[in-house]
Formats: sequence, structure tokens, C-alpha cells
Amino acid sequence: MRGSFGTNYATPPSNIVPGNITTGLGLIARAGNSYLRVETETLGGIKPETAEVMNLGVIFNFDSGLPLNGVARLSLDYFDFQIKDEIKTVSHNAILNSVVASSNAF
Repeated sequence: MRGSFGTNYATPPSNIVPGNITTGLGLIARAGNSYLRVETETLGGIKPETAEVMNLGVIFNFDSGLPLNGVARLSLDYFDFQIKDEIKTVSHNAILNSVVASSNAF
């Protein structure tokens, strides 16, 4: 049997300013792969990301005298990740895909 437990702490990248809005061009698939003006906003309440990770596992070796005569090994593992305040970027295309049903929207 084996097992492990760990924690993680990740601060937001140093170039991220809470509440900051940036403007630029983005390749938008639903607009026929055209570049359009896009705005990106960082949430005002961004926090450090924390996580707790657990792993439990067991290995079975089939030794001589047992079925399969030492030629098989079975490994079972369970992983559990609990992430809070995840730091991630959602693309403009992902946002549009979630609210626009038709590919002919533009």
C-alpha cells in the first residue's frame, strides 16, 4: 500500500493587476476566424490558488505458485484534488461558444 498528501499555494502572476482591463485583437472562430477587438478583465477579488492533493494506492504482484506465475502485476490508484480559488484564463472563443448557439452568428 502507498499514500501521499500534499498542499499547494500559488500566487497570481506578478503581471496581473486586479480589476485591470486590457484591449487588443483576438482571433474569433465564430466570426470566420477574423481578428476582432477584445477586452480582457482581471477579477477584482483574485486570490492565491490553494490545493490539497491526496493519493492512495495498492500494488498486487502475482508471485510463483499463484495464477499467472509471476508474469502479472496489478496497480490501483485513487487521486483526489481539491483546488480553491483556481487561477485560470477563459478564452474569448470559449465565452462566445457558451452563449452563441449558431456558427453563423456574425
